Order: sequence, then C-alpha cells, then structure tokens
Amino acid sequence: MTCRCTGVSVIRIGFICFSLLWISTSYSQDQKKIDSLQKLLSKAKKTNHKAELLFGLGKEYYEYDNHKAEEYYDRAGPFIDSNSPPEIQIEYLYFRGLLARDRQQDSLAMRLFRLSLKTSRNLREDVAYYEALNFNQLGIIYLYQGKIDSAYQSLRRSIKKASSFNLEGVKEKKARSSVFGNYAILLARSQKLDSALVYFRKDFAIKDELKDVYGTVNSLNNIALCLNMLDRSEESINTYLKALKISENEGTPFTSLINSNLGNLYLKQEKYHDAIKHIRLGIETNLKSNAFNYNNLALAYGGLKEFERAKHYSLKSYFLALEDKRPRNIIMYQVNLAWSYLNINQLDSAYYHADSALKKSIELGMPINKMDAYAAKGDILSKLGRHEEGINDLSIAFQLADSLDNIQRQMKISKYLQQAYHDLGDLQSSLHWYGEYDSLKEAFSVKMSTSQINKLKVKYESEKK
Repeated sequence: MTCRCTGVSVIRIGFICFSLLWISTSYSQDQKKIDSLQKLLSKAKKTNHKAELLFGLGKEYYEYDNHKAEEYYDRAGPFIDSNSPPEIQIEYLYFRGLLARDRQQDSLAMRLFRLSLKTSRNLREDVAYYEALNFNQLGIIYLYQGKIDSAYQSLRRSIKKASSFNLEGVKEKKARSSVFGNYAILLARSQKLDSALVYFRKDFAIKDELKDVYGTVNSLNNIALCLNMLDRSEESINTYLKALKISENEGTPFTSLINSNLGNLYLKQEKYHDAIKHIRLGIETNLKSNAFNYNNLALAYGGLKEFERAKHYSLKSYFLALEDKRPRNIIMYQVNLAWSYLNINQLDSAYYHADSALKKSIELGMPINKMDAYAAKGDILSKLGRHEEGINDLSIAFQLADSLDNIQRQMKISKYLQQAYHDLGDLQSSLHWYGEYDSLKEAFSVKMSTSQINKLKVKYESEKK
C-alpha cells in the first residue's frame, strides 16, 4: 500500500470558538410616554404623585440610559417608604435590583429581588406578575454565575407564574416575553436547542404582536443563533439578514452585534470574504470593539493565507482580552496568536505564547483550553525540530479531545500528528495517523448526517402539530 502522506505543511488558522452573543430582552423607548410623564411631573404637587411620576420616568429610561434612570430613581427614593402603595415599593426594589445587576453587584441585586418578591406577596392582585419578574431576574443572575440548576429552578418558577397571569395587558405580555427569552437562553446554553428555539419563537411572537422594533430585532438575533447551533445555516443567515435590515432601518443599537454574529457564521462556513465584510461592520459600528471580533477577523485572514494581517488582528484580540481580564478568553486568543506566529515562521514567539497559554490552562483547570494549548505547543515543537516532544504534547491533546468527545478537534490533531511523524521520518506512524484522520472524518460525516435526519424529524413532527 502506498502512503499518501506528504511533507506539505498544513495551514494553521487556529481553533474557532463560536461565542454566543445573545441579547437579553429589551424594548423600544416610548418617547411620547416620557414627554407626557415629564409634563405631568412639572405640574404635580402631591408627594405621592411626584414619586409615581419620577419612578415612571426611571422605568422608561432604564433600557436606554442607566444614568438617567438612576437619576430619576434617586429623586423618587425619598418619597417611597412603607406607607407608599405596595406596587410602588415592589417596583422600586425591583428596578434598583436591575441597576445593581447591571453593575455586576450580584449579592445586592439578589437581596433586592428577594425583598421585592417578599413584598409582592402582600398584594391582593398581580402577585403572579411580580413573582414572575423577580424569579426571572434571579434565574438570570444564577445563569451568569454558572449555577445552572439554580437558574433552571428560578426560571421554571418564573415560567409557571407567567402562565397564570389573570390579565393580558401590555405589561403582562412584556413580562411573559422576557421570561420566555431568558428561559430560552438557559436552554440553549444547556444544549437543549430544539426546546430553546420554541421559547425564542414564543418571545418573538409577543414582541412582534406588540410591534416592538428593538425587541423584534433582539429576538431574531437569538433565533438565528439557535438555528446556527442546530446547523440550520441557511435559515440562520436569512434570519440574521432580516434582523440586520430592520436594525439598520430603525437605528437600533444591535446592528454591530448582528454583524459580528453573521460574520462568525460565515467564518464557520469558510466563506472568508463574507465573514470579513460583516466582522468589519461589527467593529466599525461598535466603539467598544471587542476581542471576539478581532479574533474572528484574524481567523478569516488566516483562512485566506494573509498571515501578516492575521497576526496583526490576532495581537489586537489578545491585548483586548488582557484588558478585559477574562482568563478563558486570554488563553483562547493567545493560542490563536501562537498559530499566527507559526504561519509567518516566527517560531520562538509562537512557542512562547503556546507554552504560556498551556501553563495558564493547567493552573486554572480549563480542559478545552488545555487541549488547544497542547495541540499548538506540540505542533510548534515539531516545527522547531523537537519532534518527540512535539508528538508527546500532540498525543496528550488528542487524548483530551477524545475524553471530551470532540471529533472535530481529534480530526485536526490527527493531521498534526501525521505531519509530525512524517517530519520525524517515521512513515509507518504517519500512515497510521492518516488512517485515523480518515476514520474520524467518516465518523463525523455519519454523526452529522444522523443529526440532520433527527432534526428534520423533529421539525416535521412540530409542523404536523
């Protein structure tokens, strides 16, 4: 049997991490209502009436201008006490909780939401409404703390309460859509994607009914993300483009995020020119351009073999991640920076970053990052002529990928092992890893075909109902 292995170098564009840029529920600003409240405030004389108007203005500004919202809450605060109407007390605590949550003051936010929840039980009506709001926010805090079981319990309670509203006014519909949207994000993060899609669409239906532009755009973004994760790429692209058109026409703040997500999807499809176009738009329309965008831009240029440009954006991504101080992102982008240096043959710099990323991932106990760092370091060591050390690190990376049941990573690492053994002169082992790659590729193809068939069955059954 003739060995089909060659000594041609494999292009490294790094490992793509398809980050999820979900948008939590939001609503369009009602400028007419704000103008009306300010007019009434200028004429108000009674203390209770002033408090209600100030608080109402704070609520209207909350989604769009936190500082302005807080200003009105602060002005309302001295007028709100135990003698105030219970609804005002409950909502004041709730919105103060939202501001604390936005500042990542989780402990304070949770105390305020629980106090609001406790106070709501003194009401004769609307108890379920306020319980749904507070359980919803507690669930979201638990979700972002990584406490999935607690998040699930709170959000399920919120769903139950939202399903028992006595009234069907605008506020009840908004509350229900928020609950559906946040529960869908939890399901998506738990890989329960078909169920997540159902709840994202419930959220969208309510926002569409309310003719809420901002809400409609963020729901479409989340539906598109979910479709992407379900490998329904064309549906995902069409949904993104629909969201993008509305966002651009209406001037919503979500345009850059949608462009970023759409660019990320095109990158996954290896449509590098389309990816670059949308990623750049994501950066240009967002003054707080993030490491995620620059990392994806680096990967796209790497795919086009424009390695100097790839290194340039990879460096920007890495330095932004250092500023952001999130260890997982720092390691991920540093690994991709190592690949960028390898592609322009700056092996010492490549080795430094791969080794540094590996040490951090071991120290912090991050198995996925550790797998990628071992793969990068092993490949670079092989290029430095330290073949046995490189093969050892690549073998560890392959074992980690196997333990994580990550076939795509196994496929890439098996190609690196094939090349490393070829460069060492061990053609028999090189042939073994070529065969391993072939087997994994076939297994992945079967897995994807089975997954697609199952998804089509679910879609068909859903449409029948």
